[in-house]
Amino acid sequence: MNLKDNAELIRYYLRFLKLRREEFIKNYQPSDWELLSQEEQLQIAIARIHREQDDTLAAKILINETIRDYREYKRKQRLKMSTSAASASINPNQLTEVQNDNAATDNVGNPEDLSVDELDDLLNYPRDLSLPDRSQPQHNRGAQLPIEERVRQLSMLQIKKKTTEMTSSPITIASQNKTRDEAMDLDDPSTSSEDIPKRPNSPEIVALSKKEKIRLLIKEHVAIWTRFEKEKSSGATNELRQILHQAQDSQKVLQRMITREELEGYVKGWNPWTAKKELFPPPPKKEGKKRSSTSKKAQQYDDPRVWADVFEIGQAWRAAYNQRSRKALPH
Repeated sequence: MNLKDNAELIRYYLRFLKLRREEFIKNYQPSDWELLSQEEQLQIAIARIHREQDDTLAAKILINETIRDYREYKRKQRLKMSTSAASASINPNQLTEVQNDNAATDNVGNPEDLSVDELDDLLNYPRDLSLPDRSQPQHNRGAQLPIEERVRQLSMLQIKKKTTEMTSSPITIASQNKTRDEAMDLDDPSTSSEDIPKRPNSPEIVALSKKEKIRLLIKEHVAIWTRFEKEKSSGATNELRQILHQAQDSQKVLQRMITREELEGYVKGWNPWTAKKELFPPPPKKEGKKRSSTSKKAQQYDDPRVWADVFEIGQAWRAAYNQRSRKALPH
């Protein structure tokens, strides 16, 4: 590409880009975020970070709750199966009785089973001759009566039906009205102060479930850990010692409900006892222990000079004993 031949074209494009840039700057509308000051932007960013941390903590709590529920369900299932197996081993005759009952009922209708023939006596039982035979057709009895008699019987049946309906309907209507009146009756307003329920003194106190207690305690423990991280840069102060004491109490309560591994997972493995040892190390122990009077006396037995004195005393006693024994001998 020859720059001399295309110099005019290059100048044209440079001038065009410059005009577009000036026009963009002239017509530019800043966003709401850009209109904020740097301090306001920092506050909004910190608020978003805190909100994301809260959402992450809530998600972790929910996942661990699901895992705990599943473990509790499996534990109950194992306990249920163990109890059922134990009851079955204690009562083994119960299963055999059920199998025998099923075997007795399954033989009904079996053509190879000869015990079914014993049921013939129940089917061919003697009939009472005074009772009408229902197996015979019934239309012959109706044909024996004349037409007028049959019409009279039908009319009597219709009259009986109407009278029964009329007598039963007032009773049902009266009962319905009675129940409706009873349902609509209202008690007279009582003027005594005993009937008015008293308002509870502390309505905000509500019995929380175990899951809600765990959630609140975990959030408090995480808040204590956040305070510790902020105060850690100040060094070993009394306020930091109090924070560690609060964290220890909080962890003691939580470890009765959840495992230590789960609790430390919320605070990135932080342990208040380990942190206390690092920031507030115990004073160095004195070399040796305070010895009692007996131990001081025992120390003398390790001294060779003492044993030398003892040996000399023993020699003196021995010489005195020998001299006395020689005097006592008869000449």
